[in-house]
Amino acid sequence: MSELDPKDFAGIEGIAAKVAQEISKDMKTSQLRKFFDPLVKIEDELKKESWTPEVEGRLYLVLPTLAYAVARHLAPKEFYSLIDECIKKVIVKEAPPDLKKANFQRFMEFLRAIVAYNKYFGGD
Repeated sequence: MSELDPKDFAGIEGIAAKVAQEISKDMKTSQLRKFFDPLVKIEDELKKESWTPEVEGRLYLVLPTLAYAVARHLAPKEFYSLIDECIKKVIVKEAPPDLKKANFQRFMEFLRAIVAYNKYFGGD
């Protein structure tokens, strides 16, 4: 995930804008925030601490929250699949903790771009 170049996802023609445009039809900003806020807490922790198995477990725990939103038709299945794939790329088996931390940071940059473009494209 850390090798994903911001210029590929951050611009208005990038991946994040395309994802946001798609989900803005089916996902309110409040639902996006419910999923995003726990990740921000993990990010804040990682500024002071190193990557641990506990952090990894908490990262996986955002998936049930997102699955619940999908089941209630508050988020598209494709968004769940995207986030699931991103998490798999963050937590590469056998990767050192520093690489996992860098992967998580890039994942958060990608998500921030999605949240911003979601608002830009009219997400409630």
